[in-house]
Amino acid sequence: MQKNSRKKPSNNYGNFIRFVRGQMLLTLEDLGKELDVSHMTIMRWEHGKSEPSFLNKRKIESYCELNGIDITKFM
Repeated sequence: MQKNSRKKPSNNYGNFIRFVRGQMLLTLEDLGKELDVSHMTIMRWEHGKSEPSFLNKRKIESYCELNGIDITKFM
């Protein structure tokens, strides 16, 4: 018998968020400010506890584009 049938988000986006922070040398707080979310939200994304909303994914992609970060290997 399964305890929880809810699907856990994949951590691919979490790895991508961690990569972006590493490329830009940002803290959780710094990236949170850039994307207008809390540092706890960034941490949940990185640990695969949740995934960014459609709107936040667009913000992340725009941020990467503006900063010259290649996202094609993650998408």
